Amino acid sequence: MVRCVRGEKKAVIGTLYDEVHTFNGGDVASILWDEEKLYDPINISKLIKLAFDIEYPIKTLALGLTMHMAVRVLKGHGTYLECPLPSNRIIARDLQSNFLARVLLYAIMDRHYNSMPRMLFRTFVDDIRQSHAGKEIDVIAEATEVAESLAQDLIGVGCKISDKSVCLSNKKKITSTIKHNLKHKGTEMNVATVGKDLGVATTAGMRRTNKILAKRISINKGRVSRIKMLSRINKNAGKLFNTGAWPAASYGKEAMGMSPGSIRTAVSYTHLTLPTNREV
Repeated sequence: MVRCVRGEKKAVIGTLYDEVHTFNGGDVASILWDEEKLYDPINISKLIKLAFDIEYPIKTLALGLTMHMAVRVLKGHGTYLECPLPSNRIIARDLQSNFLARVLLYAIMDRHYNSMPRMLFRTFVDDIRQSHAGKEIDVIAEATEVAESLAQDLIGVGCKISDKSVCLSNKKKITSTIKHNLKHKGTEMNVATVGKDLGVATTAGMRRTNKILAKRISINKGRVSRIKMLSRINKNAGKLFNTGAWPAASYGKEAMGMSPGSIRTAVSYTHLTLPTNREV
């Protein structure tokens, strides 16, 4: 049984969508959208109107906005300056921030969700995946049409499209044509053979790559070393490998699998901790 966290599961579904259609002889194009600093441009007045439109709980919204619209005070060199009440930008660390961001994007997502019958359209807060499959000419036309409209809608609500947004396909001609069409409409789009979808590698179904997962495993070496040191003091500290180091190091393995080298590295990590840890 494969178990994934919520974001990882969405990324795996996108990867499988690309691979299945490529395996069946179809063409695939995926655009991974990323909004830069999504919380900053949110207009609070517009947010309240959109929240009413989708019947967001009003009392919950009011309680949340009392913090987002609280008085700001600037301090510098022992002096204080009281600022006007904020009219835009929500605070990132509030428990409602993700829900309020979804309120802003809900109408856009709803409008595009069923616009194309063969399209996989998925959002995870500020990360949007738009995937198309079919014949080459249809994939180019559909991807361009949806991307043009989506870019205009995102800019219309104040979002800034990040440079991390990329277009991938199983054919170079498809990505270059989509990029050219979008540039003609005023939207710059990067082209890549490997992209990161919610932190998981994706390649439009053309190849398997282990670079992102191998880097994640390597980064967790320090965490494993700290667990080893704690295990010398407390024998139960080895359990931290199962609950912390291993889930972080193996995030996304269900999408691309693990190379023999990555497996050997992961096994060596288990040898640094207690033998009660899970087998890799």
